Amino acid sequence: MARNVLAVVGIALVSVITVAGCTAARPVVPVLRGNLAYSRGDFQSALVHYLSADDAASDPWVLFNTANVYYALGEQEAALETWDAARIAANAVDLSPALVHAASFNRGVLLFERGQFASSYDEFRYALSLVPASMSTKINLELALDRSRSSESSGSSSESDEPADTPGEEDTSTLRILEYVRRQEANQWIPNTDDVQDGSARDW
Repeated sequence: MARNVLAVVGIALVSVITVAGCTAARPVVPVLRGNLAYSRGDFQSALVHYLSADDAASDPWVLFNTANVYYALGEQEAALETWDAARIAANAVDLSPALVHAASFNRGVLLFERGQFASSYDEFRYALSLVPASMSTKINLELALDRSRSSESSGSSSESDEPADTPGEEDTSTLRILEYVRRQEANQWIPNTDDVQDGSARDW
């Protein structure tokens, strides 16, 4: 099905929180029904359909869709865990980076919403390492870095977890990316057109 870009309400971030297709030519009635329910805003029904799909616990795209539904339902912990499961499953079958990028991007958006700016930064930096051309990821990376630094300077950081690499220690390549964003995209927001673009994802 067509994937529409959704803006996260309340913060100036773009996300790829949408549903995707399936990965194999097999009966996909539950996934089709889940996609339809999601498009109608019936997230509870969408969740039931995705969870009843074959390989619901191991198919990367079904896991990705399920995580997006959890997000829509406000089930934040479940969404974070299921996006992580989706990228683990994708790596296990050596899928292209598109899904792993999208799952990491979405985790970054949700962590930003929760005020976990350093962890959000880590997710966006990882996503950017997978798809370096993603301008929306670069913009969100800079936002997360700025918020993290502001929180640290004011002593009001709401994070309880420490990132693997603190934003103050980013390498020179990250600094060059951020400087490029500042020059080319200063205070300008763009639609995210570089979300899940992967030939293995089929619309059913």
